[in-house]
Amino acid sequence: MAIAQRPKKSPPAHLPPGDEQERRIEAFISGTKPDAEPPPAVEETRMKPTPVRFDPAVLPAIDAAAKRRGLSRAAWVRFVVSQALEEGRI
Repeated sequence: MAIAQRPKKSPPAHLPPGDEQERRIEAFISGTKPDAEPPPAVEETRMKPTPVRFDPAVLPAIDAAAKRRGLSRAAWVRFVVSQALEEGRI
């Protein structure tokens, strides 16, 4: 008995070819109309990690100030920087 290769299936005639088909599939999955304008790009609002180095002698004072406010070190640094920016100190 010989092993024969399966014939390639051509897409059904009612489906649009290539990228248009992909766009319609994505529209179906997302629940939008395929001919609708794509939604405007949304600005990413997540914080960006930014490594900052401190003198080891300063860290105990930073940690103590953060603890007094009930904040983590990173939250305290963000708070102090945002305050200084609002007040025009930096």
